[in-house]
Amino acid sequence: MKRLLLLLGLALLLGAATYYLCRRPFVDHAAGCGMAMDQRVEMKWLRAEFHLDAAQYARVVTLHEKYQPVCDNLCIQIAAKNEEISKLIRANRVVTPELSQALNEAAALKVSCQSNMLEHIYAVSREMATGDGQRYVEMMLPVITDTRTVTPPPSGSAHCEKSHHP
Repeated sequence: MKRLLLLLGLALLLGAATYYLCRRPFVDHAAGCGMAMDQRVEMKWLRAEFHLDAAQYARVVTLHEKYQPVCDNLCIQIAAKNEEISKLIRANRVVTPELSQALNEAAALKVSCQSNMLEHIYAVSREMATGDGQRYVEMMLPVITDTRTVTPPPSGSAHCEKSHHP
């Protein structure tokens, strides 16, 4: 029973983490994973905040345009996998080999999402002045590690609780 609860908790945590990993700053939640409310506003903010000149800004825009389809594709795959996991959980009262495989596949998708996002963040940071690039990576670190939404467990607790703050 503990193992089933642990796996259910893992599936829920993975789904929540995936959701938060895929959304970028200034995301319109009604539009879905990875869809910026206004990409131009986001990019203008990035340009001003990190002091990008015209050439740097153009390169960062190109990086974002290249990364967007990768992110969108991963979000679609993650959403489909989470739906599959939900169906398997509802259909069973034990962890089946199919459910275990789906959980492993979801974890692999999360790793791919994080890796691609981090590569993108590093590429963007390299277009900035050294101090601004380091500050950008530091600002994006909670997005990569998903520490924006996970609070440490109380002493002696065996689980993490999600905070209600974005």
